[in-house]
Amino acid sequence: MAQYEYRVFTIRDIEGTGVFGTNRVEGLQQKLNELGQKGWRLVGLEVDDEGMEDAVHFIAVMMREKWKDRPPPGRESS
Repeated sequence: MAQYEYRVFTIRDIEGTGVFGTNRVEGLQQKLNELGQKGWRLVGLEVDDEGMEDAVHFIAVMMREKWKDRPPPGRESS
């Protein structure tokens, strides 16, 4: 049976962005592409745009299959 591992991150985990940063979308896209190349898949995204104007907060949940004996070619451990 396949086993999976999960990773959760928020806007604060993306370097060069902030709650009011202009690079929010670009930063999110770059982070998702980076993790996708390492075998991670986006399985959930919770967005909260309530409150302050132009402020967006989110929680992204990523998932990938665990490899028991060896990492797949080209995949890092994180």
